[in-house]
Amino acid sequence: MLLHPDHLHLKRGEEHVGFGSNCDGAQMSKVMGDSAGLGAFRAALVAHGYGGDLMAKLCHENGFALLGPVWKA
Repeated sequence: MLLHPDHLHLKRGEEHVGFGSNCDGAQMSKVMGDSAGLGAFRAALVAHGYGGDLMAKLCHENGFALLGPVWKA
């Protein structure tokens, strides 16, 4: 699963990638299981070399930037 964020980060840039917790209908790895496994996924990304600033963008800041204008409407 670490190859997906690597690829997205490379192709789209760190400002345009984010993670959500809605895993309904998605085929998830056995290691992650469902949205309860997001903590393990985050820990794996940090061990893979993703730093704190990038993790903040991926885990919430980019999502807030996308949804902020909609929430203010």
